[in-house]
Amino acid sequence: MKINEKGSVTVFIIIAILLFVFALFSIFFVQENKKQTNDNSVDKIEEQYNQDINNINEIYEEQLEQVNQTQTN
Repeated sequence: MKINEKGSVTVFIIIAILLFVFALFSIFFVQENKKQTNDNSVDKIEEQYNQDINNINEIYEEQLEQVNQTQTN
């Protein structure tokens, strides 16, 4: 191999490695974003289910009011 050929192969390999690393980081960030969204959803669900059921009528009225506000907007 000539010296120029070795340099071009090296550049090709470096570019291939960088693209591979970029793809891995992209996959990681997408998965991390999905995990965070899922965690937020679970927290909201837990918050709704952990309410005190002794005042169930008040909770019902609050939920009904929220639904009505959403429908009017």
